[in-house]
Amino acid sequence: MSGSSQRIRVLLGTIILVSAAQAQWVDRKAHEKNAGLQLALFPDAPKPRSNAPIGIGATFSGLEPGKVVEGRLRIDLREGDDSLAVWESPELAISSGEISFRFMLPAASMEGFNARANAHCTLLTKDKEPIELGTFPFSLPTEARRNVTIATAHPAFASYPGMRALQRALTLQHYDPEKAHGGSGVDTSIAYIPPGSLGVQAIEYCPYDLLILAGNGFSHTPGKQLEAISTWVKAGGSVLVIPCTSVKDVHLAFLNGLAGGAFTLNEQGLIGERDQAATPGHRRDRPGLGRTAVVFPPPGADTTEIADPGEEINWRKTVAHLYKFQQTQARHLVKKGTWAVPKDPRKDAPRGYAPQNGHTGQVLGEHLLPEDLRLVPAWAIFLVLLVFVLVIGPLDYTVLGKFRKRKYTWILFPFMSILFTVFMIKMAEYFMGTNDHYKTLRVVDVDTDGRVLRQNRLTLYFTARHNQIAEKGEGGLISLVKQEGVSDFPHDYAGMSNVEGGAETYTGRLPGAYVFHHTVKQWTPTLLREMHFGGEGLRPPAFWKELTRIKGPEARC
Repeated sequence: MSGSSQRIRVLLGTIILVSAAQAQWVDRKAHEKNAGLQLALFPDAPKPRSNAPIGIGATFSGLEPGKVVEGRLRIDLREGDDSLAVWESPELAISSGEISFRFMLPAASMEGFNARANAHCTLLTKDKEPIELGTFPFSLPTEARRNVTIATAHPAFASYPGMRALQRALTLQHYDPEKAHGGSGVDTSIAYIPPGSLGVQAIEYCPYDLLILAGNGFSHTPGKQLEAISTWVKAGGSVLVIPCTSVKDVHLAFLNGLAGGAFTLNEQGLIGERDQAATPGHRRDRPGLGRTAVVFPPPGADTTEIADPGEEINWRKTVAHLYKFQQTQARHLVKKGTWAVPKDPRKDAPRGYAPQNGHTGQVLGEHLLPEDLRLVPAWAIFLVLLVFVLVIGPLDYTVLGKFRKRKYTWILFPFMSILFTVFMIKMAEYFMGTNDHYKTLRVVDVDTDGRVLRQNRLTLYFTARHNQIAEKGEGGLISLVKQEGVSDFPHDYAGMSNVEGGAETYTGRLPGAYVFHHTVKQWTPTLLREMHFGGEGLRPPAFWKELTRIKGPEARC
């Protein structure tokens, strides 16, 4: 007995030692594989803007000295087991030390009130062995609330002294008539971005509703970024500028390009209005489709604290201007300090102040469908089903019963099921055709001089077979449009959760050169939207300038 116990103890000890050695070998192999590589993600704002791409920064660190890892970073935004959107970077060469870069993730949203998702990160190496970099909690917009994002050019060495008061004056919750009762469903997040890290492409500002350039945040913004901001504003963006420090000619040209040459530069390098250079105040302009506000603080003031009722009224007007309030709402905000609540929220705003999706997508989808498309008539479907039921029911029972061969029902039933299935497929192809249909509608926004400000290309895919589409995005944004509607707000991208074709996959540099992949299901209309800023000029009709003189309700808001 004692000998058996001794053998058992030796066997158990051997198993434990082998398991420990194997685990150590696996850990060593894993360490050799990733060489200690670690990843950290830094979203621009705690809550991304609703229906918009997500600005994000990433930092690789921990790699052993002398090591180089090559591969593509893959980020899969997931809600539980469901994939919402997937992005794969171009090829990266990661060396030791800290390596940081910025990019955008495709827009994604979640249903209900739960805004917590996970970003599963993997490095796809050239040897096809992925390196798991971890899963990070990620906050996403929900379809039940509206997330507003304010970006601030925030230099680390000398930020604007009155930034907190300024942000409070621009936060929409400050003007919420129901803020004492839990709010109306509007959230505001602040993104702090160093001036040198601001985007050099106009499309990179789509994650933000409003951009603040104040003090050193304005004077230290490079010319390339200012050019991109100008394009973005004219295409529908909003920017607030507080020029209280000395600037260069490029900053003056930026403001004059948005305000029609209304500013000048004095000997100290300070910007002022040509007609009242030393007078503080709020100047509001509407370049193209966007909004600008230039605020001159009082002499000696280093904050934007509201000191008198007149200044408070000015800020209310500026807020209504930058956020493009409707005229009735703007008047109510200026007079009462809050926006007006609809008399019947259930009728006027079915989901409160959450992103509203009208029927635009549905209407466009129906307009782009092939004109000669014929659906299978209901009577034909009913007739086929009736014949099928008669065949597998009474006919089967009567005929096989007459010959006393009912045992063959197990053969006849699956055979007839397959036969009628093939017949239904052929009948559907006869009515709906076997060709794939693609149709495109291009919408171009231009100013009165014919300069292109924004372009949207809507493409409908209607295929006779399951098909994998791959669209190249060169400096623009591509997304699916929900068939029940798209948002009416500029740069909004509803439709990143199309369940029919699974999650969309973006491969490449976003924004920049990338490829959008999606599966189009058979005979399922799929509407794709691609947006660009700027473009070639068009020759406007002769009556366009007359349209700008229209006043009243017919005028633009």
